[in-house]
Amino acid sequence: MPGESKDIVVRSDMKAGNPHGEPARGDLTTRQQNAGGFLEKAFAHLPEEKQQFLIEKAVEARLKLDQQSEEGDRINTQSKDEMDFAVDHVQKLARTKTDFKSEHEGRTASGSWRTEITKSNATMTIIIVAIVGLALVLILAR
Repeated sequence: MPGESKDIVVRSDMKAGNPHGEPARGDLTTRQQNAGGFLEKAFAHLPEEKQQFLIEKAVEARLKLDQQSEEGDRINTQSKDEMDFAVDHVQKLARTKTDFKSEHEGRTASGSWRTEITKSNATMTIIIVAIVGLALVLILAR
């Protein structure tokens, strides 16, 4: 008939005397199409001790995920602080107008990082070599 719903009900056990015509505990239906509904029905079908065991496992898994999330947040915050320190350190060294090599490394929640920054005042070295060379040429030319 049009407008009539076609629900499939699979009953694993029927309890006589159900006054409301509701499915017995453990019945699986297609009325709820999402996986959550199916899992809820399957869970309700399990014995109490199995339900309690699964609840305990779910709580343990949730606590472990929360701990891992907090640890990841802490590591990422620490890594950001280390990176900020490395940038500040290099900026201070760059202001000194001297040659330097700065190496920094750290760890993130998903891996690690490493930087190596080198600053060389090659133009200053070239100028000094040119002056010394010119002085030698002048001294030898006399």
